[in-house]
Amino acid sequence: MAGLSLCLTFLIVFTWLSSSSALQYTVGNSYWFIPPSRDFFTNWSASHSFHIGDTLFFDFNSGTHNVMQVSKREYDACTFVNPFRTFSLGPAIVELMEEGVFYFICGVPNHCALGQKLSVTVQKRSSENTPSSPLSPSSQPDSPSVITPESQPPVPTAVPEDKGDSADGHFISMEYVWFLLATACGLFLKR
Repeated sequence: MAGLSLCLTFLIVFTWLSSSSALQYTVGNSYWFIPPSRDFFTNWSASHSFHIGDTLFFDFNSGTHNVMQVSKREYDACTFVNPFRTFSLGPAIVELMEEGVFYFICGVPNHCALGQKLSVTVQKRSSENTPSSPLSPSSQPDSPSVITPESQPPVPTAVPEDKGDSADGHFISMEYVWFLLATACGLFLKR
């Protein structure tokens, strides 16, 4: 009986923790691709409010595209001499862990120049602007905060530090965590 109570407690706490208001955005509402116009991803990003805890889902086939998180300078010039993070295996999920402006490009030659680049401004979530209700015009900031290359840390905490090809942009999904938790409770209760 104590095992059942413990499992139920874990499930309730996990449910409460996972019911945050974070959202996952599929970049471009479609695939990460060479867009029909150079401002396609800029317009897409401008139509969303991104908050700490949200995730970006870059849907692409490995070998065709990639995602590189870069500085503003590299984003503007479509270069990637010192990317903060590279996702070669698709699809890739990037968790937005702090406030600021973050820049992503495709490192395949000429793709960025053709518009396959994205910048997102991440804000703190407040009780007034939930994911289902974007910021009202009166509460929009006058200008987005910009992290300059000089003030930006060597590896931003918007994504975990790359540990090599094994991590390569793949993260554990909430469904998998639920599966592991349910399996652990089931095994625990059988004892």
